[in-house]
Amino acid sequence: MARLLHSNRFSFNKFEVPDIFRYDWLWPLIILIFLSTGLSAQEYTVDNYTGTWSNNSSWVDGTNPGTTGINSDVHIYGNISSWNNLDFNQGDLFIYDTLVIYGNLTLGNNSNLTLYPGAILIVRGDYTSGNNVNVSSGGVMIVTGEFTMTGSDGSGSFDNDGELYIFDPDPDIKGGDGYGDVDCSAQPDSCDNYGGEDDLGDTDLGDFFFSGSFSIEASGSTTFCPGGSVTLSTMDSATSYQWFLDGISIAGATTFSYTATVAGAFHVDLVYSGEYFSLSAVDVYGDTVSPVITVCAADQNIGADINCEGTVPDLTGGVSVSDNCGTIASVTQSPLAGTVIGTGITTVTITATDDSGNSSSCTADLTVTDLTAPTITAPSDVAVNVDVGSCDATGVALGSPTTNDNCGVASVTN
Repeated sequence: MARLLHSNRFSFNKFEVPDIFRYDWLWPLIILIFLSTGLSAQEYTVDNYTGTWSNNSSWVDGTNPGTTGINSDVHIYGNISSWNNLDFNQGDLFIYDTLVIYGNLTLGNNSNLTLYPGAILIVRGDYTSGNNVNVSSGGVMIVTGEFTMTGSDGSGSFDNDGELYIFDPDPDIKGGDGYGDVDCSAQPDSCDNYGGEDDLGDTDLGDFFFSGSFSIEASGSTTFCPGGSVTLSTMDSATSYQWFLDGISIAGATTFSYTATVAGAFHVDLVYSGEYFSLSAVDVYGDTVSPVITVCAADQNIGADINCEGTVPDLTGGVSVSDNCGTIASVTQSPLAGTVIGTGITTVTITATDDSGNSSSCTADLTVTDLTAPTITAPSDVAVNVDVGSCDATGVALGSPTTNDNCGVASVTN
């Protein structure tokens, strides 16, 4: 029978397994060799999780991938910060959310970096990429230290469709195909982003950058009634702290936490690992809920006095009020009780105010009516003779009656 390659592996009518594959103990080694030469290990951070690179709890498999000689492909979800340099050997870095590196980022030969739309990468140190490194960014990339691309021009690529901030005044950038997005001569608009911290401006991105990956946490609701409070705090291992209220430093507030008892915008500046950070402010609100007037004073009719006027009564006693914080500071009315008003309708506004200055109002109408009839006194009787040749008397002067009324006499008829 004819043999192929003298291996005893094939015949014309059947397939024979080579002898080496008959040893069961070799299979794990064969699989390991296959994986090491074909597929990279995959590391994933926990989605929607805020933590540090070195904390094993940040990683789906419970183990961080290390910081040097990284050969795994690393996928960043959530908000992850690293307080060490990150050195990728051959692994790729994929960022879907946020990665802040307080140190250097090195991408070795053939490593790749991908920022998906909405992703943020902040390198508070140097960025170095090796030969044949491909970068694709649809998010935000900020490098505060030296920016260096090594290797020959044209090897690898840098595709930037997002925002790129390079603080290095003299970045070492490759030329050639694939680097047009970071070539100032080809893309003048991209060079506008090669600046310092001021270029971030007063934006949400700037606020996030200046606060690092730190934030202020509240112990409870940031809205409270008079006499209430909320404790604000941040990480407790900084070198120094200074708290501010509405941009003004608070004397003695120099620890990692502060108890706010008044409303306003509170933020803290801190120094950590020699770097200065100004954290985004947290707004604290006092009682902002207005009292509720459950029963307003009733409308009233008032009889006019001898001067055709009425007096405003005290209507506040007829008002029922409730408040979320339980205390009503005052119930007032306008016009005030005792105010003299004329006939007709006068609207009285009643206002309830709580201890935080929140207020609610309702109205009641006062109608002043003239209820007093006028008085009249007839003139004296008159006796006259009839005209000559007539039974009637003409030209008789009857005199005028005497009238009086508190609101005035409109007319007198005879």
